[in-house]
Amino acid sequence: CIPGRKHDCDALLRTALAEVDEATGQEGQTRYVDGEGVVVCLSTINNPTGGAVAKDAFMRLLKGLPSRALLVVDEAYFEFGREQGLDLNGLELLQRYCTCPWICLRTFAKAYSFAGARIGYAIFSTPTLASAMFKVKGVFPVNTLAQVGAVALMKEEDYMRACVRRIISERNKMAQELESLGCTVLPSYANFLMFSWPHSGVQEFWEALRLQGVLVTPMGTIAGVADNAIRMTMCTEEANAEALRVIRELVPR
Repeated sequence: CIPGRKHDCDALLRTALAEVDEATGQEGQTRYVDGEGVVVCLSTINNPTGGAVAKDAFMRLLKGLPSRALLVVDEAYFEFGREQGLDLNGLELLQRYCTCPWICLRTFAKAYSFAGARIGYAIFSTPTLASAMFKVKGVFPVNTLAQVGAVALMKEEDYMRACVRRIISERNKMAQELESLGCTVLPSYANFLMFSWPHSGVQEFWEALRLQGVLVTPMGTIAGVADNAIRMTMCTEEANAEALRVIRELVPR
């Protein structure tokens, strides 16, 4: 879906998408890090590709950042990577090795299946940074019910891991089925798949799915992504089976 690019690491450095992997090396880490007030955003596991940053690449990025930078690491899908054996714990590495200010973001929306509450959390490198962010937060950013639910979920590790394993199983089954229909499916560590739809126009495909209650996201508007790229989030076993039934009907015979 993204010709000429690897999918194991994507970093947003200012407004430019730079890749922090073996192919880019030092230049890729610091290419856009200049001037004052630089904010570096790194998403791992990446959305929308589903790829993950390699630990050595993450460490190279930490070593290449100037002290004036602010590093924001989005680990919304961290629990999925851990369940699949990924050795990168961004928060742990930030706490041990990062010399510039940093923020690590995580959420209850993915692994905890609590997306409707719209709640997550941030860990800050210093109390001063946390205090500064608190000053610019919204007046009512998170409702009380969501906060109570999130606190309760933090004690439900077994429930969370069961949710993650079930979603991974459904994702793997969906990937196999889509590949059998001629789609190219990117390797994913997350709760979604990104795949190419080779049989017709993506807009027509999206509209046909929508009319039958199946919601997916066309990704062709993102720079570097092929026009026929689709992102699909896993749901319940029954909903996934219904989505696959509809998709099969749209494959030309």
